[in-house]
Amino acid sequence: MDCPGCTHPMQAEKHPALYGGEIEIDVCHHCNGLWFDGRESLQLAPGATLKLFASMYERKASAQQPLVPTKSCPRCATTLIETFDMQRGTRFTYFRCQSHGRYTTFFHFLREKNLVRAPTPKQLAELKATVTQVDCSNCAAPIVLAQTVVCVHCSAPVSILSEDSINQTLKDLHQKEVKRTTVDPTLAARLVMDQLTAVRHEREMNAPLTYRWSPRGSSGVTGDLVQLGARALVGIIAGLLD
Repeated sequence: MDCPGCTHPMQAEKHPALYGGEIEIDVCHHCNGLWFDGRESLQLAPGATLKLFASMYERKASAQQPLVPTKSCPRCATTLIETFDMQRGTRFTYFRCQSHGRYTTFFHFLREKNLVRAPTPKQLAELKATVTQVDCSNCAAPIVLAQTVVCVHCSAPVSILSEDSINQTLKDLHQKEVKRTTVDPTLAARLVMDQLTAVRHEREMNAPLTYRWSPRGSSGVTGDLVQLGARALVGIIAGLLD
């Protein structure tokens, strides 16, 4: 399909999904933009985020096609709405269709994933003392630091790719990916022990084997040993994904 950002053809790429399987994301190699159908950005596995970051960063220098002023949805051709959002205190922007998905630039994808941030007042002062002008990380337009710290063309703020910040973010993403793809060797044993404990308590109380527990979003559910084991399994999976 044609890219909403620059109207050139996009390329479909398959990446691992957070909860298994794959999702297909459309990537533009001309402007380095991304189109996410629905909530695909949130469904990306941590490893897929790392892979996207690496591939987009490598082609950033060659993907310099300018963006069109009015962006249209590649699914229904309606005008995309510029939308402002925040992630961990970092503001980012994307263009969305209310029915189908959203387009985002490489720069704002990095902001959404907490890989870039605004410079501290000290860092900004040091930057102004040594550099007169920088290029906008989003659209490559010049930003004269003595006049503004926001791009006058696309409104993107001056941002830096902090080594400490990106290393920590990538470390967190890597750890989550390892957890996501690692099977807990003690899982089966713990489920069996939970069941044995439940049976022992039932025998001691000489009562029907019924338990009540409150999962997320529930006021109370009656369950048997299968539900008890499922509860333990859900708790373990939640711990791996958190």
